[in-house]
Amino acid sequence: MEYEAAGGAAGKGKRKAGADGDDDEAMPALEGAAGDEADSDHLTAQAQAKTGVAPPENWEKVYAGIEQMRFREGGIAFNAPVDTVGCAQLANPLADDRTRRFHTLVSLMLSSQTKDPVTAAAMGNLHRHWPTGLTIDNLLATSDATLDSLINKVGFHNRKVQYLKQTAAILKAQYASDIPATLEGLVALPGVGPKMAHLTMQVAWKNTVGIGVDTHVHRISNRLGWVGKKPTSTPEHTRKALEQWLPRDYWGVINLLLVGFGQKVCLPIGPRCVDCHVNALCPTGRANLRYSKDPNKFHEVNWKSGDAHTLHEEGVQAVKTVFSGQGSSNSSVAAAAGDAAGVKMEDEPVASSAAAAAAAATAAAASSAPEVKREPQVKPEPQVKTETQEQPQQPEGAASAPPRATSRAASSFLQRKR
Repeated sequence: MEYEAAGGAAGKGKRKAGADGDDDEAMPALEGAAGDEADSDHLTAQAQAKTGVAPPENWEKVYAGIEQMRFREGGIAFNAPVDTVGCAQLANPLADDRTRRFHTLVSLMLSSQTKDPVTAAAMGNLHRHWPTGLTIDNLLATSDATLDSLINKVGFHNRKVQYLKQTAAILKAQYASDIPATLEGLVALPGVGPKMAHLTMQVAWKNTVGIGVDTHVHRISNRLGWVGKKPTSTPEHTRKALEQWLPRDYWGVINLLLVGFGQKVCLPIGPRCVDCHVNALCPTGRANLRYSKDPNKFHEVNWKSGDAHTLHEEGVQAVKTVFSGQGSSNSSVAAAAGDAAGVKMEDEPVASSAAAAAAAATAAAASSAPEVKREPQVKPEPQVKTETQEQPQQPEGAASAPPRATSRAASSFLQRKR
């Protein structure tokens, strides 16, 4: 099997790597007792018994190692952008259930070919544009040109304007202004693919019916050799390959797990294999580090009794926290993300003193949300703004303007139908 070798000089092409440990480098021994191997064998036997497909060798050790990096505080992939400005965080928490489901669907439709902070910024624009917030009726009553101006930083924004309008019309006519509650109904909507549909089912309906596979999950699953003897060519092929062997209990966690891992460690270009805790068990990690002279280049995978179960429970809890959308004052985080991404946002005045007071509370919540940071090795976005930039001086005697995040969050959360 061919694997990507994108680190350093190896990024210029592909190199064949032995998936069965046939590299020249000696692999470090795995820590753990015989009972730990028995736990591992039990998980593997369970997966194979359900599907008839043998899981990849050492998959549970790799999975546990990635969970340690992702969900343990201090891990190198802890607190990734998807945890704070992912699509699950972008619905208005003050809206009713039906409207929040619509917000989740819209954010996922905007997310295609778009980074999370940019999607969050676009959702912030939509939340603030109408006094009553983002609703199906408001979206349908808005001109295409205006709607495009609100989302024009996302990928393929012109096409997405049409998809949003068509989908909103279908939802109003056929679903009583709600979203479909089935996978089949969701994928039938314009601009909604399998990944969006699976994540909408999981986030909006709390019903995991399959694995949401985006570009990160697709890329990393291939790099790890989790998709079979041959690489898969599309995310949908990757989804089918994963669902053949991955225990169903893991389906609801793997997207958040691998997306954050892909944003922080297993990058599309120049993956941080030297820092990755599972590089000794990863075919791509072994290939990328094959010629490194560092004697400590490969990490040992700690595998202690009960780790797999404990880590998986931590992963399940992390998904519940992130997908509940309750921990981030959702759209104020979207506004903050717009600042962080250097995306120009639409400014609107606060409508009243009551609104200003409540907006100050949402601004405080936004400032307390975890900051999206990039690791030193990753080249920063050229338009990123920092909090240390000096703000323009107000003319003497002029009324002080509310903080930028305040004006952005106000329209969405405060000017709602009573």
